[in-house]
Amino acid sequence: MFGYFWCGSEMGSRIEQNSTKQPRGNREGLPFLYIGKVGNGRRFLCPLYKCHEQGEDVALSVIDEEVAIPEDPLSALGKEERKRAKEMAVFKSFASASGIGVDEGSAKNHLPNAPDIRCTISGLSRFFELGEIINEEVAAKINPKRQASAPGFSFSQEIPFVEIIAKKKSKTYQTAGDPVDLILHFDLRLGSKSVVRGQIEKHAALLESLIADGPFSGVWIFDEWTKTIVWSKSRS
Repeated sequence: MFGYFWCGSEMGSRIEQNSTKQPRGNREGLPFLYIGKVGNGRRFLCPLYKCHEQGEDVALSVIDEEVAIPEDPLSALGKEERKRAKEMAVFKSFASASGIGVDEGSAKNHLPNAPDIRCTISGLSRFFELGEIINEEVAAKINPKRQASAPGFSFSQEIPFVEIIAKKKSKTYQTAGDPVDLILHFDLRLGSKSVVRGQIEKHAALLESLIADGPFSGVWIFDEWTKTIVWSKSRS
C-alpha cells in the first residue's frame, strides 16, 4: 500500500506506479516511514535506528489481541502416517476440483510398489500417483526434517519441475493391469501459477513422454491453493 509500486493479486495483474501519497518524513531519498505502535494507537515512524521522528496518526486506538496459532493436526503422526494423510488430502481436493467422479468412500492409500492412491470410478479400479512440485530448499524451510538435495538456494521452479517428471517417468508400479494417472501438485503460496504454466509450455514434450513412454494413462497438474486443474493430458 505504501510503496513506490503496486501490484494486484488478480491473474494477469501488472506492476504499476503507486499514486498513493507516500509518507517519507524529513529525509529526502531515504526509505518511507513505517506504521508502528505509539501508545494505544498507530503512527508513521522513521525506520532509522534511534530516530524518533513521527508522522501523522494512522489509528488512535488499536486493541492488540492474542492470536492462537492452531496446531498442525498431523504433527502427532509418524512420518509415514503423515505422508499418507497428506497424500489423501491432496487427492480428495484434486478429485473434487477435477470432477472425475470417484466412487464415494473408495479412495484408499495403497501399499509400497503401488501408486499412492487406489479408488474406483464408476466401479472400475484406478490408481493415482502423486508428485509435489516444490523447490527442495523451500521444502526444508517449511519442514526442517526434510533435507535439501543440493547446496545453494533458489526459488526457481524449473529444476523441481523437471526433476519430478524424470523421477516419476522412471518408476514402475504393480497395478494388476489397472490404469494409473499422475497428479503433479503445487501450492501457490510456494510457487507462482504463471511460472508453472511457463514450465508446462517449455517442457510440453517431456510431460507428454510420461504418457507416450512412461507408465501413466493420464497426467494432471493441480494447484492446491486455488483448487484448480492447470493442465491435463490423457492417453488417446
